[in-house]
Amino acid sequence: MGFFKDFKEDLNETASDFSKKSSSDEEMVNTLRQSGKVDPELAKLSAQIEMGKAVGVEEPKSEDEKDGTAETAVITKGLTVSGNLDSTGSIDIYGTVTGDVTCAGALNITGILTGNSKAGNVKADGARIEGNIVSEKAADILKDCVVIGDITASSTFIAGAVKGNIDVKGPVVIDSTAVIIGDIKSQTLQINSGATIDGRCTQCYSEINTAQIFEKKEEAADDNLQEAVAEKESQPEPEQRNIDDVLDNIAAGKMSSSADIKDEYVNTLEK
Repeated sequence: MGFFKDFKEDLNETASDFSKKSSSDEEMVNTLRQSGKVDPELAKLSAQIEMGKAVGVEEPKSEDEKDGTAETAVITKGLTVSGNLDSTGSIDIYGTVTGDVTCAGALNITGILTGNSKAGNVKADGARIEGNIVSEKAADILKDCVVIGDITASSTFIAGAVKGNIDVKGPVVIDSTAVIIGDIKSQTLQINSGATIDGRCTQCYSEINTAQIFEKKEEAADDNLQEAVAEKESQPEPEQRNIDDVLDNIAAGKMSSSADIKDEYVNTLEK
């Protein structure tokens, strides 16, 4: 019993010392505040933080959160939607949608879409799409995708099958598994070995003006041809030039008899 009594007394003394120390620290802080040694602005900021926690002040939202572009609507695999979809955020289509789809964010399609689509970014992976695709940025048609419709974008990567015209003001990359039936307009075009394309490819958005290059060459060739023709026309025929020489000699008195004239004419013809 003496042991437990001594332990209890020691525990009470420790608690008492801790209480005295806490009281002493609080008195010290109060003394510093009264003396003005604690920065008033720091104390004010601390009070504002504590008040904000108390009332549950929320952190400021980003621009995407404010306008709703950070939100994503999901059409699940077992869901079928008949009608148009319009969202300020993004849309993921795993199910079936029959209607036009418009969204400001990203449009990801792995299901079936029958209708036109317009989005900030478009990505199709294993999807079937019947309708035109318009993307403000990239439009990626990955492997095992089938698209029946035109594609308009700033850049595109195609590894699936597309039946329609492709109009891209930036780069176009056609992978080896791609099958395309339609014309391709782009700034640059990369076709990997194995791709199948049935259509006309033109880099009409390229910075190089191919028409101007060939126009200059054609104009130079036309100028050379015209100069050659003019020079030839200015020269008399050889026979006419020889006769003119004989007549000039007769007029100068170099030939007096008909024999001299005949011999000179024959000599000029032989030349």
